[in-house]
Amino acid sequence: MKGRPEHPSRLLFKQLRRPELNRSESRKIEALARALGAESSFTREQIYFEAFARRGLGDGHCTIIGDVREIPLLAEHSSSALEYRLSTFAKTSDLVVIGTGRNRDFEDYRERVLQLGTPDYLETRQPTIENLFTTPFRCLADKDTYADLLQRLLNHRSTTVLPHITTGTIWNLARKLGEDSGLPVRVAGPLPTLSRLANNKLWFAKVARGLLGPEAVPVEVPVHGSASLTGKVRSLARYNNKLVIKVPDSAGSVGNFVISCAEVRGLSVRETHLFLAELMAPVDGDLHFPLMLQVWENQVLTSPSAQIWIPDPKDGPPIIEGLYEQVISGPRGTFSGAVQADLPPELDERMAHEALMLATVFQKLGYFGRCSFDTVISGDTLESAELLWIECNGRWGGVSIPMTFLNTLFGGSNIPEYVIHHAPGATHLRQHFSEGIAKVNDLLWRPERTDGIIFLTPSGFETGESLHFISLASTIESARENAELAVRRLAEGL
Repeated sequence: MKGRPEHPSRLLFKQLRRPELNRSESRKIEALARALGAESSFTREQIYFEAFARRGLGDGHCTIIGDVREIPLLAEHSSSALEYRLSTFAKTSDLVVIGTGRNRDFEDYRERVLQLGTPDYLETRQPTIENLFTTPFRCLADKDTYADLLQRLLNHRSTTVLPHITTGTIWNLARKLGEDSGLPVRVAGPLPTLSRLANNKLWFAKVARGLLGPEAVPVEVPVHGSASLTGKVRSLARYNNKLVIKVPDSAGSVGNFVISCAEVRGLSVRETHLFLAELMAPVDGDLHFPLMLQVWENQVLTSPSAQIWIPDPKDGPPIIEGLYEQVISGPRGTFSGAVQADLPPELDERMAHEALMLATVFQKLGYFGRCSFDTVISGDTLESAELLWIECNGRWGGVSIPMTFLNTLFGGSNIPEYVIHHAPGATHLRQHFSEGIAKVNDLLWRPERTDGIIFLTPSGFETGESLHFISLASTIESARENAELAVRRLAEGL
C-alpha cells in the first residue's frame, strides 16, 4: 500500500506542533522543576532501580504488559481482553504478557488480517481469586510465572518492558529481570513516584497553577474527609450549576462523580451527606482521601487533549504529537472516542505552547515516556474561549495507542482521516470475536486498503460493550459513517 513502509520502526513519534519557549519561560520552568524535585524522592528511586533497570526504549525486542488494573478503581471495571490494546505495538518475537485467558481468534486477526507479525504470548498462571492480582504482580510474585518470563526474555532478548502504566510493581519486576538476566533492561516509562504524581489530578493542578497561573485550572479544592466534602459541596453548590468529585489518582471513566447543584441546594447538612454517600457508593470500599472537588465548567465547547511523547533530554525536547478532541458521554463524562481537534489557529497555538511548557517541567523532573494533558475549552465562542487544564494521564491511553499505532503502521505519512471509537454500551450483544468480525468482514482494514475498521481489542465482543476500534476513510464524515455501520451490524443477532 502506498505510504506504508515495509519494515516500520518500533514506535514512531510524529511532531505536528513545534512551539518554542522563550528565555523567561525556560527560567520559570527550571525554578518550578527545582522546587517540585526538592519535595520528592526521585534521586533515591533512581539509585535503587537503575542499578539493574533504566528508563528508555532499548534496541531489542519488547516485553509488553497491557494490564490497566494498577490504576486505582479500575481493577473491578476492566475487561481482561483490554490487555490486548497495547499489543498493537507487538512484532514478531516480542513477548506479550496476558493476565487472564488468551483470545486466540483476536491473535489470529492481528497476524492474518492486520499482518502485524507473530509475537510470543505468555499467559500467567491464575490465582484462586484472579481479580485480586494484577498481571505485573503475578509475574513478580509467582515463582513459576517469573521463571517462565525470565526464560522467554533471555530467549527473545526482550529487554524493553513496555507497560500500560509504570508503577512500583513494574519497576520491581524490571529490576529483578535485569539482575537475574544480566541484560540491560529498559522501562518505557517514568520512575514510580513521578508516575504516581503525574497521574494525580491534585498534583497536576498544582503544577499547572504554578507554571501558568491560577486562571489556568478550574476552581477546585481538596477535601480530606466526608464532613469536609459535605461542607464544601454545599458551599460551592450555591453559585454554580455542576460540580464533579474526582478520585485524584484514578481514571475519569470510573473516578468522576458529577453533581447537579440544583439537586443539593435545598438539602440539609445530613441530607447532603446521605446524597454524597449514595453517589460515591460504587467506590466506597476503595475510597480514600483527599478527593478533588471541582467546578464543572459551563458552556463547554470542546475537551481537547494534548498527546505528548517525552524523550530523554539528550534526544531533544518533548514532542507535541497532536491535539485531539475527546468525545465525552454519560453523566460521569466518560471518554468514548476522539478525532483530531479543529481549533482556531490562535487557540491551537496557545494550547500546544502551554502543553510544551508543562511537558518540559515533567522532563526536567526525569519523566520519560507517554503522557497526555486534558483540557476543557468553555465560553460563547472558540475565538473568545477560556482554556483550562484539568488532568494529566501519565500512561498510554485510548487516544495515544491508536495514534502511535497508525503513525507506525503508515510510516508517519499518508495516514487517512480517522475516528477513534471507544463507546461504552456499544452493542449490548455478547459474541465470540470470530462471530463479530464475520459480520463486518467487508469493512475490515487490510494492508492493501486505505480505509476500513481496525479492532484494537476483543473486549467489546465478549462483554457487549466498550468496543475499541479505529475507523479510517478519505474523510472524517465517511469514517464516522463506517464506525456507526460497524456498531449497528455488531448489535444484530446471528
